[in-house]
Amino acid sequence: MSSRIDKITIEKFWGDKTVSFDLEDDINFLIGVNGSGKTTIINLIAATLKGDYETLARVQFKSIRIDLLPKKSSSGLTKKAFIEVGKEIDENAPYPQISYKIKGYNDKETRKYWLNEFEEDYLLRHTITYTAVGHRYKRITKSDDPTIRDVNKALQELVNVSWLSIHRVSSGIKLVDDKGYESSIDRKIEELQIDLVKYFSQLNRKYAIETERFQKFIFESLIEPPNTEVGLGYKQEIDPENEKDALRHIFRHFRLDERTTNNKLDKYFDKYDSTLQNMQSADTITFEDIAYHWGIRKIHTVVQQWNNVIEKQKQINKTKDTFFQILNSLFQRKALFVNDKNELYIETQSGKHFPLTNLSSGEKQLLIILGQSLLQEEGVHIYIADEPELSLHVEWQEKLVKSLKSLNPNSQIIFATHSPDIVGEYSAFVIKVEDAIR
Repeated sequence: MSSRIDKITIEKFWGDKTVSFDLEDDINFLIGVNGSGKTTIINLIAATLKGDYETLARVQFKSIRIDLLPKKSSSGLTKKAFIEVGKEIDENAPYPQISYKIKGYNDKETRKYWLNEFEEDYLLRHTITYTAVGHRYKRITKSDDPTIRDVNKALQELVNVSWLSIHRVSSGIKLVDDKGYESSIDRKIEELQIDLVKYFSQLNRKYAIETERFQKFIFESLIEPPNTEVGLGYKQEIDPENEKDALRHIFRHFRLDERTTNNKLDKYFDKYDSTLQNMQSADTITFEDIAYHWGIRKIHTVVQQWNNVIEKQKQINKTKDTFFQILNSLFQRKALFVNDKNELYIETQSGKHFPLTNLSSGEKQLLIILGQSLLQEEGVHIYIADEPELSLHVEWQEKLVKSLKSLNPNSQIIFATHSPDIVGEYSAFVIKVEDAIR
């Protein structure tokens, strides 16, 4: 039961300030001058929703409460949910005590979680190190504390969150390989590639299931009794040329020899045409006429079923196709493609291929932002980003929000930005940080 954010309240922000503002369920921009606190606020929101304990311990605040959008129950009652984090300074402990209070829509009681001192010490003293293995990254050390697992599970039951902060790397995470440290944006490109391979593979599997159902339909149709309600009249809605073209497409999909099948198709439909003419003019209808008449009816049923498969394929790949259309309309003198292994690659106008890591920093940034939106699979999702305009061309900034909403109209966008081009036509959705801090 994923939801969106309704309101943010932060107490003792920077020690003596209160931050409070409402959010639209669609688009939101936090704007403010440098030093106004917008990046700190958006980091704190993301950390609360993602269970980022290191950030929660580092940022100066006493409590943050995130109220989620109310929902109506089947009986018409309003149901509420919230996530609250509290921080207490313990003079006898080196780090603050952090607690979570979480109330889901169906919870009668608030659930409470405490981050124990061992975990605080672990998270703040130990760097989480990753080593590169091909295109994948293996985590060498990790915490298996059950409290963290419980908190993360409770959070994931309420919200789906994408947190994008390419140019602000967590101080607790680094990558190690033979080439030294990779840049944060290249690391995110590698991670995105892995995630997209998995996603495209899932789409392919969904389509494969539909083609398997089609094959099952073909075999089952062999033993279906004929539809006796259909008469032998020659006037019918069937267009032989359309049927022939559809069969060619089906045979091509299942990799049948085109020369052989095309020859058989031509002969079959030529014969059908002659039997149709005979049924129109002759006084007597032959068994051959009847056989071809029922045969074309069978073909028509198969073609209709195949057209349903094609429509389902379009629906399965709709967002994926939109993703490629948007990116390729913005890229100059190059285009993005996917290979047989579901890996993305770039092809230039001259036909040269190169990997994603060869893109410019702005192109990488654009790919990451849109790729994250694609991976949301059109679900209810909170998309948080800090200064997404960095490295983006002005034209890309102008089209960014509309592109994101095309990929996932169900996302709640929360951006901290300096860019008037990012905001553009959405100026009604601006939240001035200076006005939210008291």
